[in-house]
Amino acid sequence: MSDPTTVCITGTVTRSELKYLASGMAITEFGVAVNERVKNKDTGKWEDGDASFFDCTVFGDMAENVAESIDKGTRVIVKGRLKMDSWEDKETGAKRTKIKVIVDDMGPELRWATAQVQKITRSDQTQGGGYQQQAPAADPNPY
Repeated sequence: MSDPTTVCITGTVTRSELKYLASGMAITEFGVAVNERVKNKDTGKWEDGDASFFDCTVFGDMAENVAESIDKGTRVIVKGRLKMDSWEDKETGAKRTKIKVIVDDMGPELRWATAQVQKITRSDQTQGGGYQQQAPAADPNPY
C-alpha cells in the first residue's frame, strides 16, 4: 500500500461548520477557495483568474480549534491527504464521486495578516468536546 497523496493549499475559507458524531467526536467541514492570479498584459495589473474550490474535513480536538479560529474570509494554509468519497445519486441513481482534503495540519496565512496563538488545555473527562483556555503566564518582570 502506498502513502496517501499529501497536498498543501493556501486560500480563503468560504464556509465552516462544526458537527459532533454520536460518539462525541467533533468534525469541522469547511471550504477553501484558491484564486489564480494572472497579470493582465494590457494593463500590467494583477487580476483574479479562475478559482478552485476544495472541501476540507478535520476531526477531533483539532476540529474544535479550527471551528473556534476560522471564519469565512480567513486566509489559511491547509496540509492534508486526498480522499475520494463515492455515492449513488438518490434522484438519478448515477454514481457520484468527490475528492476532499482530510486535514492533518493548518494555520493562518500570514502574508497579509497577523495572528495571536493561544495554547489551550483539554479536560480529560471530555471525549472530543470542550476545552479550557490556558491562563497566560505571569510576567516575571512587569516593569
